[in-house]
Amino acid sequence: RQPLHELAGDELRRIPFRKQSGQRRSMPSGQVKAALARLFAERDPPEYIRSDNGPEFIAGELMEWLTEKGVRTHHIAPGSPWQNAYGESFNAALRRECLNQELFHGILDAKAKTGLWRRRYNRERPHSALGYRTPEEFRDGDVQVDADQNKAALEEAISRAGNRDVTVVVLPEANHLFQKAVTGGLEEYALLPMEFHPRLLPAIVDWLLARVGPGAR
Repeated sequence: RQPLHELAGDELRRIPFRKQSGQRRSMPSGQVKAALARLFAERDPPEYIRSDNGPEFIAGELMEWLTEKGVRTHHIAPGSPWQNAYGESFNAALRRECLNQELFHGILDAKAKTGLWRRRYNRERPHSALGYRTPEEFRDGDVQVDADQNKAALEEAISRAGNRDVTVVVLPEANHLFQKAVTGGLEEYALLPMEFHPRLLPAIVDWLLARVGPGAR
């Protein structure tokens, strides 16, 4: 397996932005600076960057450049990985869910497989620290939408599509996964039973029987 180096991540949203695969066991500060420059172009520079004391992170050129960008640095104490808990948690997930599960047949293969894992980590994998949302959902402010806000719009869209045999049903106390919920908030997900709202399946069965059952017209 080729060594994989995490370059940067979002500490609040837990989004890994860039990784570098290669045969090096360390990265020159110029490469770190170039990667950070791309990130700063995509997103505004952060208030600070947390890192270890590797030479690529404490090089004078990099430190001066970060100062010019208004970015503070926080270097953890040597031999104290617990001071970078988010990074250690991410590294553990990366090793457990990707590195220990895959065989890499060269650098391009490693980049492809870790890229797929990164997309899953960002878009599909819920995180307990984010209220069981994915990092992208947390970043984008994913919220529940009240049924009354889009019921009329849904009926209008269906009508424009030309489908006349449609029934729109509002299930009180149901979230958008059709679970019976209290608040509808994402923080509830881990506490809800993995079953549908009790009125959902009967409503579907009744609708189907009225059209294809023995007494259907």
